Amino acid sequence: MAAVVNLLRGLHVCVPRDMTQAAGFYNTLLRGDEPGLVIEVLNGYRLKEQMPANIGDITVPLGVPEVLREGDDITLVTYGAACRIAVEAAEALAGVGIEVEVIDVQTLLPFDRAGRILESLQKTSRVAFLDEDMPGGATAYMLREVLETQGGFAWLDAEPRTIAAQPHRPAYGSDGAYFSKPNAEGVFAVLYDMMNEANPGRFPSFL
Repeated sequence: MAAVVNLLRGLHVCVPRDMTQAAGFYNTLLRGDEPGLVIEVLNGYRLKEQMPANIGDITVPLGVPEVLREGDDITLVTYGAACRIAVEAAEALAGVGIEVEVIDVQTLLPFDRAGRILESLQKTSRVAFLDEDMPGGATAYMLREVLETQGGFAWLDAEPRTIAAQPHRPAYGSDGAYFSKPNAEGVFAVLYDMMNEANPGRFPSFL
């Protein structure tokens, strides 16, 4: 994904989390006259969704993130297939008293025109970036956009984290993908560690 973002400037890059959202992006792009790329999620083909009655009319705005789950402890920024993993991990963390705000960026280009992620960071003071790209890929791109371009660095009370795939080709099969790409358990561990650093008395280490 980092190659797409950095080599195809001048295009809108849309990263839908499911096929309904993808349809909304296609409708948005077809109503305009600017070039765009919709990167459909492979796992989206396997998910059962209720088809909207207005599938040909729904649109998704460009450069406007969507808050999938509200929280005030950590901001978790992601997109595409990782949205499901992020929400699953956030629900598990809620069970131990950690409220994670999950944000789907929706488009990497343009990226959060209104500074919605910065607003969340101002509330939580902690941020992590999640995707299935290689380390240093789109997570690093999003981190720079939020911390440098939006000025989010000034609001941090903890080291920002990136959660990406392993630095090798994904292993074959569903088991290989599970261990090669981020999973809910791994996301849980990273975010819990952030809260352990902030308040070890309330969130003791599992080790």
